[in-house]
Amino acid sequence: MKKLELITIGQQNTQLLSPLLQDPALLLAAGLTYSPTMGLLGIQLIAAREHLFAITFHEQTVGILLLGHQYGQEGEILPKQWEVGYAVLPQFQNQGIASAAVQQVIAQLTRQHRISIITADIKTDNGPSQAVVRHCGFSLIASRNGIQRWQFANK
Repeated sequence: MKKLELITIGQQNTQLLSPLLQDPALLLAAGLTYSPTMGLLGIQLIAAREHLFAITFHEQTVGILLLGHQYGQEGEILPKQWEVGYAVLPQFQNQGIASAAVQQVIAQLTRQHRISIITADIKTDNGPSQAVVRHCGFSLIASRNGIQRWQFANK
């Protein structure tokens, strides 16, 4: 893999995601509900409550990764339980970029002892995304209404 980096998105660097904002479907694939009227302020609000990363490849933004908390039935954050969503611009797909980004997040959470479970919800017709999570050690745990739930459990 060539130079791939995950850059944490915060108040000061949301512009890194500008190349992706013209494709709301791409952001939706990563788990972000976004409309162009939200602009960068909407991205800042999301980044304030969840972990949002720009995926860069040779210093060019090529994708996005969202690492969100999982919540219990009463809205409480479940400790060490996460949900991951990601998307890569079409011209950079099928190069291992999404797999490398997800692996970096897993490695970081493992080093920090902040992981027990990570899930990913993927459409049943999205074979490339299923290949990403399979490659990263996730297992299929459920399938319903056209969505598969995959899980990575730290052992």
